Amino acid sequence: MKNTETAGGTRYAEGKPKGWWYAPLRGLRLVAEVWLGGGDKYAPLDWQNGQSFSTLFDCMSRHWIDIVSYGVWSRCPKSGAYHLAHLVWNGLCLLTFMEEHQPGRKSHPGQWSLQL
Repeated sequence: MKNTETAGGTRYAEGKPKGWWYAPLRGLRLVAEVWLGGGDKYAPLDWQNGQSFSTLFDCMSRHWIDIVSYGVWSRCPKSGAYHLAHLVWNGLCLLTFMEEHQPGRKSHPGQWSLQL
């Protein structure tokens, strides 16, 4: 094992994912408003039960149309969150389902759907 720490201490982090601190945390906080609202509206973690590609993409498209129509600062009248935050949340769900259902990868036990 190689010590990867350069400030004096010891850390064996070779091969572990890096760069998480690059994430735009202020933006993720805005997206969190959407997933927390969804948890209140439906149930916490309900999104993990799966949604079709068409459902997620349809929602992303509706919010994109609102962004184009009303501007990037526009907010969803139902949630109060930015339309862009809704678009990003649905995109993150879609990416998660895509990752879980890659060809040749064992899927999560019988849950998520990517059918059109």
